[in-house]
Amino acid sequence: LILERMESTPGPENGARGFTVTEMATAGERLLRDIGLVDKFSRVVFILGHGSDSVNNPHKSAYDCGACGGSPGGPNGRAIAQMLNDLRVREVIAKNGIAIPPDTYFIGGYHNTCDDSVLLADVDRVPESHRTDLVKIQADFLEACNRNAHERSRRFMSAPLSLTTRDARNHVENRSEDLAQVRPELGHATNAL
Repeated sequence: LILERMESTPGPENGARGFTVTEMATAGERLLRDIGLVDKFSRVVFILGHGSDSVNNPHKSAYDCGACGGSPGGPNGRAIAQMLNDLRVREVIAKNGIAIPPDTYFIGGYHNTCDDSVLLADVDRVPESHRTDLVKIQADFLEACNRNAHERSRRFMSAPLSLTTRDARNHVENRSEDLAQVRPELGHATNAL
């Protein structure tokens, strides 16, 4: 993923695509301030875009990210994580009052809300010092996704209430590929008011 623009003016040609370091810092700082993450950073911070991958949902794009123009948000999560790992970007952000600790590492990814999975980007770039953290957190993501699938499955007529969390996860994965299932995302809106 090449994000840095070398030309001063943006455009469609190679070298004119992407962002300057200042633009990356502005985007990174804005995100951190908007979500309130300005201090007490964890060693590993995940920035996940969301979207929905299904075979037969006529409303599929409605489940993708509105802020991403109705497209899946995974590429944006990956891009902003890469920007925030750039030491030059961090230096600019620090001058504006947000000091990201040197041992904080950002990982971008994609949360597929249809089959309750998380795909992390660029894990091969994670520093050796953070690998143990990553392995534990990936196990936590799997457990959280399984539990979310279990909670959603309670609302599916096609799922028995006796499903284990792993069976529920299999059930939502199968719903995303079932050509007879035109609303595999069912179960995300649970506001009872």
